[in-house]
Amino acid sequence: MAENEGRPLAAGGGDLERGGQPAQPHSTPSRAPGQAKVVFSAQGGPIGTIEGSWLVKRGLDPERHMLHSPSGWCTDAEHLRLPIAGVRLYTTDGQVWEASLALWQRYGQPLDRRWGAQVLLPARYWRVERRGVRQLALLEVDS
Repeated sequence: MAENEGRPLAAGGGDLERGGQPAQPHSTPSRAPGQAKVVFSAQGGPIGTIEGSWLVKRGLDPERHMLHSPSGWCTDAEHLRLPIAGVRLYTTDGQVWEASLALWQRYGQPLDRRWGAQVLLPARYWRVERRGVRQLALLEVDS
């Protein structure tokens, strides 16, 4: 997090202690072609990166980070306004959770539980794979 004379700055650049603008999630400019951009929460901490066209979050412990009632994953509402294709989560139990932006827009549920405005996408709308294992889609064959 950036500092201004020892005071933390909001993600959007406002000084949190002096009533600056509400934090706006943003990504840092890329330093080299193909390099991931860091994405920050409304509280100003880094939460993930933009990789390709996906918002990617790594090292998430489902016991700690996944919402259990209702079951699903959340992200800041502002993150869904970034130019992304969707959200991809890498969890500590070896799973990869992936959901397109279209699914977030259609099935996302607004939520605010101490972390600011977020959107919950229930677990049933995520594609889940084991890291390093691609699941083949079954094709229906007409006879």
